[in-house]
Amino acid sequence: MITQQQELNKHTICNDLERLIRKFWWGYGEDQKKVLWVSWNKLCQPKSRGGLGFRDLKLFNDALLGKQIWRLFHCQSSLFYRVFKPKFFPNCSILDSGVNTRGSYAWHSLFQARKVVQSSGKWRVGDGSRIRIWGDNWLEGSPTASILGMPLSSHTCLDTVIWPHTTNGRYSVRSAYRFLMERANQDRPSHSNMENESNLWKNIWSLKAIPRVKSFLWRACLEALPTKANLFNRHLASSPLCEECHREPKDIMHVIWYCKITNEVWRDYNFWQDLQNSPPMSLAGLLSVLMNNKNEVEIQSFVATAWLLWNRHNKGRFEQVWVSTQTIKQKSLSLIEEYATTCEVLGPSVPTSTNIQWSPSSGDSSGNPEAALSKRIVSPSSPATIEALVALEVVKLAKNLGITEVEFEGDASEIISTLEDPSANLTSDFGAPKLLIPLANLALIYSLEALELTGRRWSGLSGFRDITRKETAGVERRSQRNRWEDEEDDVWCVELVMAA
Repeated sequence: MITQQQELNKHTICNDLERLIRKFWWGYGEDQKKVLWVSWNKLCQPKSRGGLGFRDLKLFNDALLGKQIWRLFHCQSSLFYRVFKPKFFPNCSILDSGVNTRGSYAWHSLFQARKVVQSSGKWRVGDGSRIRIWGDNWLEGSPTASILGMPLSSHTCLDTVIWPHTTNGRYSVRSAYRFLMERANQDRPSHSNMENESNLWKNIWSLKAIPRVKSFLWRACLEALPTKANLFNRHLASSPLCEECHREPKDIMHVIWYCKITNEVWRDYNFWQDLQNSPPMSLAGLLSVLMNNKNEVEIQSFVATAWLLWNRHNKGRFEQVWVSTQTIKQKSLSLIEEYATTCEVLGPSVPTSTNIQWSPSSGDSSGNPEAALSKRIVSPSSPATIEALVALEVVKLAKNLGITEVEFEGDASEIISTLEDPSANLTSDFGAPKLLIPLANLALIYSLEALELTGRRWSGLSGFRDITRKETAGVERRSQRNRWEDEEDDVWCVELVMAA
């Protein structure tokens, strides 16, 4: 009962805060109320789903509290952990603790948010001593493929929980909130045209137009504007008919496209001639047609003119002043020029010189490789896993060849940064305890005097693996006699003359 009351208090506080945000957004005053044209759930959706990206405070609160659960699991040297551990979970971890009815409001709030880490956290397999095979989340997809494709480490390390929604495996409030929103959206009804709708929203928000024009298009596509038709449907107007033509209900498409007065504005535009005989469509459909078939200039002209026609409608309705169609055309050009002027960026008058330093290619004096390695890797494996495995195999190859001074070069920035700071990365694919600590240890065990990885750019599967594949063909033709292979590896190597 105490927990239910605390949960109710949390939702009440979040609802009150959300109510204040809604009132501010829609312009509530002390003595006036305004229509909430778009639901709060819709406003909280990302822009690619037709929302504005407002925070759902209940989910955001859970994401924030989930960060504290993460700290209680990983930061065992902190004062926070040392205070909570003996009182609330003395004999287990925070993820395995049971309900403690004697806890404070703060503890119960944290305990409720534990489900965020439990539902989406993933165990990184070390020695396997802490994982419950049937109860914990440590496999993805097909169990057989996941187990066979899981990289094993020669370095003993403990099992730990990682956060699979970030590249470094560490929990972040931002990624947790996105995960909670995606999970909530799965429970909401959807339709088969979601992909096209998402593309439309992305195109609207990426338009080269001033922000108030894009905001207008967003509201217009959602029928969230106070047209006469919308007001009539809400019993706020006596008639939905247009004041000028007196023929049809005045919805947003009638205001900017179908009204006979509006047609006078569009007659000079080529796209109006192309679409004049098309069947009736919504504004979202019209925008999709224009964005898929017309050039940037025509799209800019349309959105600027549509926004001015909406302003004309408002001015005529509230001030009884109807702007002429010729004025609309002139203002449309001025609006486009205003945006272009605002976005104009002045570059430096004198170009800066860039010093480009040449470095020799890998291989001998002719650019030919001295050795190459080919290895089969069981799927599924991510690009990062393959990069880490290849780096490890390259170090082993140097050891097998008896090379005592070696410099390693690669372009996998995640691998390099993890080698520089092993504690910064927890990911299951190439975390330091999994693959890179053995890689670093090889430098000491085999007396490799230089372990230097150069390059900072991450370019997918290029780097160690692609270089190995490209050079393998060349080496195979030149030095077939120096090829040896075992059950999994193929190695090609020319004869090396080691300096005394």
